[in-house]
Amino acid sequence: GVISGTPTTAGSSAITVSVTDDSATIATSSFTIVVSPALAIATASTGLAAMVGSAYELTVGATDGNGTRAYSIGVGSLPAGLSIDTGTGVISGTPTTAGSSAITVSVTDDSATIATSSFTIVVSPALAIATPSTGLAAIVGSAYSLTIGVTDRNCTKAHTLPPPSS
Repeated sequence: GVISGTPTTAGSSAITVSVTDDSATIATSSFTIVVSPALAIATASTGLAAMVGSAYELTVGATDGNGTRAYSIGVGSLPAGLSIDTGTGVISGTPTTAGSSAITVSVTDDSATIATSSFTIVVSPALAIATPSTGLAAIVGSAYSLTIGVTDRNCTKAHTLPPPSS
């Protein structure tokens, strides 16, 4: 005989199977069928912002499934300077280039079940001051101002400094 179907709930079921032949001999066997929860991977919703030159770490967590898990980047590529630990799902490193990377992380369990999660990691430029190339000379008694550009993640700001007082 065949027991078949698609489980809809995780859990275990104790089963006893009996068979009777033409001479009324009965054989019985008992066993338990264990249905594991389906392998799942959570879509990251926080920790998706990184900055060039700063250490970064994001744990992509999988739940359930059977046995050990293996993680990989299924679609897209990680930002330069980052890598994924195939055994833990931790994406880490120090980004080297600003930009956005849309990726799909895949996880496979011992039963060859695959789950995926897609998200985007945004790497912002490092905090920097744009060194002015002009306006660095002042004259005593004359009005003076110097504008310095600051790059702070995804925005650029200009700051005007008054001349030093004497």
